Amino acid sequence: SAEEAHQIIEEKHVEIHVEESVDYIGPKDNKKAIINIDTLSSNYEAHEIVNIQSMKDKKLIDKKAKCVKVLARGIIDKPLRVKAGEFSVPAVEMLLLTGGQAIHVTYKVKK
Repeated sequence: SAEEAHQIIEEKHVEIHVEESVDYIGPKDNKKAIINIDTLSSNYEAHEIVNIQSMKDKKLIDKKAKCVKVLARGIIDKPLRVKAGEFSVPAVEMLLLTGGQAIHVTYKVKK
C-alpha cells in the first residue's frame, strides 16, 4: 500500500529513481487522464511496459487523453515499467518497491 511504501522509501530518494523520456503532442492536445496503481496492477502482467497507448487499448483511460497522471490508490503486487506525464510520490514509491520503474514523460509540442 502507499502507506507501507512511504515507510520504506523516503520522498527525497524518489526523484533519483525516476527515468526521463520525451513524447511529442499537437499544440491543442491537453486532455489529461488519471489512473490509480491498483488499476494498473489488475490489468497488466509482471514486467509489462505501461504507456498511454496501452492504457487506451485496454480502455483504462479516455482515447482522447494525451497525458496521464498515476496515483497511489490501492495495492500493486508486481513490477511494472510505467511511462506517464505525472506521478504522485507514493505511486513512485510503490512501483520501486515491487521492482518496477517510473518513467516520467515530458511532453513537447510538435511544430
